Amino acid sequence: DSFVAGPGIDPVDPDSRRCQRSLNNYPTLVAEELRIPSLKDVSCSGATSLDIYEARTGPTAAQPLAQTEAISPSTDLVTVSIGGNDEGVFGRIISSCTVGSVAPDACSPFVDTQLDRILKRTTSNIAVSLEKIREKAPNARIVLVGYLRLIPEKGGCTTPGLDAAYAGPAAAAQDALTAALEAAAKRASVEYISISDLSTGHESCAGDDAWVNGLKTAPGDGAFLHPNAAGMRAVAGAIAKHLRQQ
Repeated sequence: DSFVAGPGIDPVDPDSRRCQRSLNNYPTLVAEELRIPSLKDVSCSGATSLDIYEARTGPTAAQPLAQTEAISPSTDLVTVSIGGNDEGVFGRIISSCTVGSVAPDACSPFVDTQLDRILKRTTSNIAVSLEKIREKAPNARIVLVGYLRLIPEKGGCTTPGLDAAYAGPAAAAQDALTAALEAAAKRASVEYISISDLSTGHESCAGDDAWVNGLKTAPGDGAFLHPNAAGMRAVAGAIAKHLRQQ
């Protein structure tokens, strides 16, 4: 999804259109660091776990083909990050927990009463997607990659527009999504790389050390509430290190 594609990070792949892929996103950086001779990057902003194996319909679809169309029995490595857009989890957290929310005081109720049910379905959806990848690329090493942290686990962070009172529930929601991804990887018997601990201290409120943007962004350095170039380099480094060690 967009945490892979890297919207707003220069330079942009001119062929990616509404998928908004950067040529400095982590798939590209990993391929360069490990000298992988052939890369097919089909990451796409807005993608859900269903988009991995089902084509979108309609002339305005950012990604008309299923992402699994890019792989085959000869594929030897697949990295994927997905789940944040399933049932609009990221968007619902932001819309419920940010200053000026369209539904004031909705943050804690959403996290406490709805999120768990959504993430149970998300876990199943991601596991199915990973199994579909395995069917198309039975000889590939498959690695599910987690998300960079937007806000710290403790202490609050208002840079991404969060109401200070809702920073705790929003952080808990982020941790719950991380746990859902880890559970999906285990269910599908694929490798999982957690980025959550790695990005502690590099959340959107970390100033020059931030790996994700808050509401304000520097030109050419990523979209708001998304990874910046430093974040992409950090994730690429973690993936390359993992692949070398295993």
